[in-house]
Amino acid sequence: MSPSISNPKIFQQDSEAEDSTSSTARRDNDAGTFLPACIADPRFDHPFGRDITLDQLAQQLDHASSWEAKNRLLVQLSRQLPDWTDEQKSSQNKVAGCESQAWLALTEFGDELHIAADSDSRIVKGLLALVLTAFNRQSAAQISQFDFEAWLNARGMQRFLSASRGNGLRAIVKTIRDHASKIPM
Repeated sequence: MSPSISNPKIFQQDSEAEDSTSSTARRDNDAGTFLPACIADPRFDHPFGRDITLDQLAQQLDHASSWEAKNRLLVQLSRQLPDWTDEQKSSQNKVAGCESQAWLALTEFGDELHIAADSDSRIVKGLLALVLTAFNRQSAAQISQFDFEAWLNARGMQRFLSASRGNGLRAIVKTIRDHASKIPM
């Protein structure tokens, strides 16, 4: 299932382009065009930041008052993220600073940053779903202005953030912010 993007831009094949496609695009053989990675790559086909909004997640997290309920919610969220192949879990995509293994892929589509993530830990993968909901499909300006840590604290999530988990999430958010800061506004 392809992400539902209103008015997606399809990039025409450059006449001098190589026959093989890059990791950021795939040839749509039926149309003879190239699709951007956020449409072509199934890792980007998740509901976070598209179908599931921050307000919806805030309501769910606020309703889950106990640690066990929040933990169950994180595990449920993690199941909605596509699993990456071993090849996709490359050192290039690995996020440094995480105790659990976590991988991040970023691509631009128009003025939006599209983000995919995976982890070998269900809880971390659930936390990644929160990150994706906050930053996926957002502009550089929106990404720079959003205080993710304050949002997490308002939801009572600080209990989930051991020092190493908190450092890992901050490393992921920093990677996203650094990438977004390079997107022309």
